[in-house]
Amino acid sequence: MKSWIPNTITLLNLLCGCIVVVLVFSHAYHWVFMAMLFAFIFDWSDGVVARLLQTNSEIGKELDSLADMISFGFVPGVMMYMLLANTLGDNLYLSTQFNWFALPGFLITLFSAIRLAKFNLDKRKTEGFFGLATPGSACFVLGLYLIYYYNPMDLRPVIGNMWFLYVSTLIISVMLISEIPMFSFKYKHTRWSGNEIRLLFVITCIVSLIVLKVVAIPLLVMLYILISVSTHYFGRAAQNESK
Repeated sequence: MKSWIPNTITLLNLLCGCIVVVLVFSHAYHWVFMAMLFAFIFDWSDGVVARLLQTNSEIGKELDSLADMISFGFVPGVMMYMLLANTLGDNLYLSTQFNWFALPGFLITLFSAIRLAKFNLDKRKTEGFFGLATPGSACFVLGLYLIYYYNPMDLRPVIGNMWFLYVSTLIISVMLISEIPMFSFKYKHTRWSGNEIRLLFVITCIVSLIVLKVVAIPLLVMLYILISVSTHYFGRAAQNESK
């Protein structure tokens, strides 16, 4: 019975994703960030609670993937579609009129589904991930969405550029199914040694969010990818030299 405590938290993550979709289509962008924040919190806490209660159920794993597919797969696809629909329609407010040329935004949703299916079947033992996790891609798109609406530093013309959104969609979609190792934020201990990259990145996130606010969100996702790629390829180069 106690296994349903983390499962309930997972379902709250899914519910938040559903709420975000309604908020996006209702143009209630002021509340989108809060709803997504709770989705991220519930996604993180269900695993923590499951470990504390020492519960590990198969249905919990399936629910987690289904919740992530909605909150971090379908939701960013909706956001990107709406951004493209707005850009192509030349309208400040996100258009509710169907637009064929905005459909590529849902590539993120399709590739998220592929990524989650691969992740469920992947038996490799690793502390991180292979490819960008769906919460990471959702963060990136959420950042673009919020920058467009709040227009900090007068960045709306950049975010509202059709080709920028197309290229961003393609890059994120490819990163979702890539085989590049990405570091995770799971800590086996609280010591500095062994957690240097994670702790430095967390500190960078806090400072960047305080200084740049919503502008920092997509930049931090790009930095996360860059650090992961650099660590992977420089690490391989160092291993080859030592042989």
